[in-house]
Amino acid sequence: MSFLVGRYECKVDPKGRFIFPSGLKKLLPEKEALEFVLVKEREGYLVLYTKESFDQKIEELMRLDDYTDANEDYKREFFDTVALLTMDSAFRLMIPKSHLDEIKINKDITLLGVGKKIELWATENYPKSNPANKSVLKDKLIWDKLDKK
Repeated sequence: MSFLVGRYECKVDPKGRFIFPSGLKKLLPEKEALEFVLVKEREGYLVLYTKESFDQKIEELMRLDDYTDANEDYKREFFDTVALLTMDSAFRLMIPKSHLDEIKINKDITLLGVGKKIELWATENYPKSNPANKSVLKDKLIWDKLDKK
């Protein structure tokens, strides 16, 4: 799978459907471009996985110790929000009402390709870029890389 990158603005219709951006679709191998898994993984946004990347996420989760309460709670919350989505012939995906309500999506959404997953935000809640944060992160990444040498 190639990496998913870029930010895309979309409209959600009254039924909860949005047209999947062609720019993202082009980045997906054809066999991965029809079925997706939607999960509320973090506060404030949803995560859209391809079936293949979701299977990798499941493998990671299964390696967590089930005898730790925090791990057990995380798995339970994670699986409680899983929704399987299939793209229709008009290249639309339908977001379940419970997921729309969870992150307060009205009409506009922002999709952000982040490697092997896609973050899905209500546009009004999408974080604004902060140049100071980028600079701090860049410095940290450089120093971490130098420390490993």
